[in-house]
Amino acid sequence: MKRDMNLIRGLLLAAENGDLDEFAKGRDQDEVVYHCRLLSEAGFIEGRPTAGNGFLFLKITWDGHDFLDSIRADNIWRETQEKLEKVGGSVALDTVKAVAAAVTVKLLGL
Repeated sequence: MKRDMNLIRGLLLAAENGDLDEFAKGRDQDEVVYHCRLLSEAGFIEGRPTAGNGFLFLKITWDGHDFLDSIRADNIWRETQEKLEKVGGSVALDTVKAVAAAVTVKLLGL
């Protein structure tokens, strides 16, 4: 299964707003659980797999909040995605964070 940065962003936003269950409705549950596990492995959330291929979400970590803060604004996320598309769209998470930070700095005029 491929990592989907839009799904990762959506999961973090939904978790922050307390509507993770609502966000997951109608989505492929295997894909949602896979991405929750990725977020956990990256240290962005705390949680654990459950029986029956589920995932128990506990909380967003400090690093998860920092990452979400860097990609929260739709305009920053859109421009970050546009820049990443130039290299094929699939890049390391650190690159996504760096590009989002660069977009933010540019928008701030620094």
